[in-house]
Amino acid sequence: MAYIKRTAHRLLALLICLCLALSAAGCGREEKAVLRIGVMPDLDSIPLMTAALAGLLPEEIVLEVYKSPTDRDSALFSGHLDGAVSDLLAAFLAAENEGDYRILSVTDGCYKLVTAPGGDIAAVEQLAGKNVGMSLHTIIEYAGDRMLTAGGLPPEQVEKTAVPSIPARLELLKAGQLDAAVLPEPYAAAALEAGGRLLASSADLSLDAGVLLFNQAAFVEKGALLQTLTEGYNQAVDLLNSGQADVGAAAAALGLPNALDSALLPDYRPAAWPAIEQMEAAAAWLMDAGLVSDPMDPQSLLEVPAGEGEVSSGKPAGIAD
Repeated sequence: MAYIKRTAHRLLALLICLCLALSAAGCGREEKAVLRIGVMPDLDSIPLMTAALAGLLPEEIVLEVYKSPTDRDSALFSGHLDGAVSDLLAAFLAAENEGDYRILSVTDGCYKLVTAPGGDIAAVEQLAGKNVGMSLHTIIEYAGDRMLTAGGLPPEQVEKTAVPSIPARLELLKAGQLDAAVLPEPYAAAALEAGGRLLASSADLSLDAGVLLFNQAAFVEKGALLQTLTEGYNQAVDLLNSGQADVGAAAAALGLPNALDSALLPDYRPAAWPAIEQMEAAAAWLMDAGLVSDPMDPQSLLEVPAGEGEVSSGKPAGIAD
């Protein structure tokens, strides 16, 4: 009996040593850095999804799809995401309230002011007193205000109805529960196909406010992945502009409605910083709306911190002038 006990103790000791050795070996393995990016069901996100599906991005770059900018921002500001397809408004608000964030590149999208099907609204001025669906404090509201003002109607004369989810906004518009809505493409096209009327487009205003926004830690700790991302993005832009990309697959992966008509796609640009005057206009809108307490310095969102890899202080590698 004593021999059996000694043997059992020895086996137990060996098992413990083996477990400790395996644990130590596991601790010694270096985990690969992962760059998590939030994308939206909009045209701005098409190049990134195209790059992912075409194998232009490594597995360490992970795209996560969000249906609402509110959910996307929550994931970004909580640290779950390293970056996101975002907008200048979110970038400035993040800089004031959420910590250190930087713009990697401008993105290309289009926003349209569309009426509900079957209505008699034919001009922007007729929206006075009507409810207009949008997501508040985002590029959607900013674009909406710009389009309303250009159409001769002060934005405060409409009833802004907050509907953060883009698909939900489209469905409410089609059901007649909204008089009009600000929608990105291709949701605007779906509203027009259902019988809505186009009142205004951000393309007529040369509005340029979508951006790729990343936290500062991504530049410092994952600079090599950001460079790879930029290279993949630029390659995807080439594929899209030459008609060689599988746009339908990218649209389906993003959850865009129906098959995306390639005619709706903008002429995508290689990664580049947004124009300072566009940033100044967005900053002024935030100040006028009372959403920020101090004047915003656009340049502060472009001052990239030094970090590992090819990304360093100054303009990141792969970003066009």
